[in-house]
Amino acid sequence: MNVLAIIFWGVCAIILCGGLVNWINIYMEKQTSGKKQDKEFYVRIEERLTELERRLSDIQEVVLAIDEKLEHFEMKQAK
Repeated sequence: MNVLAIIFWGVCAIILCGGLVNWINIYMEKQTSGKKQDKEFYVRIEERLTELERRLSDIQEVVLAIDEKLEHFEMKQAK
């Protein structure tokens, strides 16, 4: 049961990080739309945030797959 709690909190952390990445992305878009600043700097940040969001999605998929395997394993042991 402890493993499921750890997985649950891991998934929650990944979701919160994804939301944070999205918020930063929206914030950066608002900053660049009003001012003429170094566009290349913001493009690099946006690329990095997109890559980070992709990686977080990959990690979330792995955590969910592990969770499903653990549930399947626990069901087998319960029988």
